[in-house]
Amino acid sequence: MELHEMYDCESIALIEKQQVAELIAAVLSYSEDLAKQIVELRKEINNLSGKGVYAPYYDLHSDIYRSFEHYPVYQEHMEIVEAILEYDRT
Repeated sequence: MELHEMYDCESIALIEKQQVAELIAAVLSYSEDLAKQIVELRKEINNLSGKGVYAPYYDLHSDIYRSFEHYPVYQEHMEIVEAILEYDRT
């Protein structure tokens, strides 16, 4: 017979809150990686355009980034999300 730890309602709620925050942080981190890839691809396309030819991506960072801070679930988990993101960057 296996022993299982018992969790009270508060512990379960904290675990669920952390799991949601980890998911949000993972999605944000992934979107940052994708944004970096897009910028690199845009640089490559601009370089392929040749000298004297209009580069299609004058502003490499335009229309890539979006803010999700206005979503209630983000605001609810913001402190944990930011801590996880900061930890992942170090």
